[in-house]
Amino acid sequence: MVYTCISMLFARYLGLFGDHVVPAVLYRYTQVLRREDLVNSKGKPLLTNARLEAVWKRLSDRFATVVADTSMITMTPEYAAHFHDIYIDGKEGAKMTGDRMKMLMLTLPFMVRDLIAPEVHHVHVCTWYILVLNHVYTCIYQVLLINKAIDRAKAGSRLYKLPHVADPSNEIVEVLIQCMDWNMASRQSGIPESELPDLHQKAIDLLDILQKHLPDKTGEKAKWNFEKAHSILHKVREIVLWGNTDNTSCQAPEVFTCC
Repeated sequence: MVYTCISMLFARYLGLFGDHVVPAVLYRYTQVLRREDLVNSKGKPLLTNARLEAVWKRLSDRFATVVADTSMITMTPEYAAHFHDIYIDGKEGAKMTGDRMKMLMLTLPFMVRDLIAPEVHHVHVCTWYILVLNHVYTCIYQVLLINKAIDRAKAGSRLYKLPHVADPSNEIVEVLIQCMDWNMASRQSGIPESELPDLHQKAIDLLDILQKHLPDKTGEKAKWNFEKAHSILHKVREIVLWGNTDNTSCQAPEVFTCC
């Protein structure tokens, strides 16, 4: 096992996914649910903080439902809480190990599907209950809540004739699958030289789809124009120079860990 720049490239990719892609996914949901024109008669966001938190709790709870009997892997309630600490609460110093980040990459496409869309059996629930019974609300997905409010709005209301919101989950799943696809392709053992152009194209396609479906990233001016994002374009060159990623390790050598 050797320690080379190529292993650091893989570590940077996990960092790109964990530090940038995942927050951008959560930001995209927030953009939809907290669109600037979606305000009540007092000018406050139509979707309250508590209701937005219900989305993140739903997402965290989904992780805890992944069990080996049906999924071949198990995600514990502790993992779900760890995810919530990092990405929802922004707990200072909270980080995921590389292995946990790879588990997140494998499962997140399934966790976000239809995250905020109405389920079929919820469509006929009376809107009055949404307004009166707070605990019933948690069974009503946010897209339905917002669009019902828009439909009920009268002339003169801030919501009158506003466009409906739509669940961006399909586009987000597409991004996450492409992230996983590039990761698996770049990590395969013994990749032949003839497949390296395809691998490079996958990196280009990944950057393109990030800009297409998560265009604002998390609100930064630079968006996806930064070194760590573009580092995946150098993957093929690194393989040519140092060999396949599976022959390397980004763990610290033993000499640096002994007392």
